[in-house]
Amino acid sequence: MFKTSDGYINIATTGGRIWERCAQAIGAPELYTHPDYATAPARSKNRDALNAEIEKRTVTKSTETWVRELNEAGVPCGPIYAIDQMFEDAQVKHLGIAQDVPNEEGRHIRLVGQPVTLSRTPSRMVARPPEFGEQRGSAEGVRLRHGRDCQAQGRQGGVTVSHQSNDKARREAGLSFSLTPSGFQYFATTGVGLKA
Repeated sequence: MFKTSDGYINIATTGGRIWERCAQAIGAPELYTHPDYATAPARSKNRDALNAEIEKRTVTKSTETWVRELNEAGVPCGPIYAIDQMFEDAQVKHLGIAQDVPNEEGRHIRLVGQPVTLSRTPSRMVARPPEFGEQRGSAEGVRLRHGRDCQAQGRQGGVTVSHQSNDKARREAGLSFSLTPSGFQYFATTGVGLKA
């Protein structure tokens, strides 16, 4: 990741020819022949110094300019976006990666769909994730009970797990929890969150 005059960019220079094109494109052909950067092992060993050298150049132009110039030179690269910028990218729009899914109130939620589009079996988002607290109290048959032992029991599977004393059993049952400012957040194998 390299800073530009108005954001950040990623540059992928894995092979020798791409590295040569990159050095030329950023206006630093001397980096290609420099002994510390001439081979892939040398570039890896001296990564911090090389990244600093590249960033000296990338901060001089905008992200858009660098993406255009590096792509024209045959160097794989791309902008690093904030979430709102990602949804506005022309390629993201063209590929239909961002998809709107309505909630029960008719409000649309924009989500990231499948990253790959298949011509014969295209995918589309048909359901949204639950709103916070929407499935409070149940998650695919899992019910949480409070008490000293704080057990979670699956109604259908009959699994009983105590997160207080048996973390291994809890993990095997597919339950996990994390501490949030408002209490514990429990997750079942289905990925559904419960607030205890």
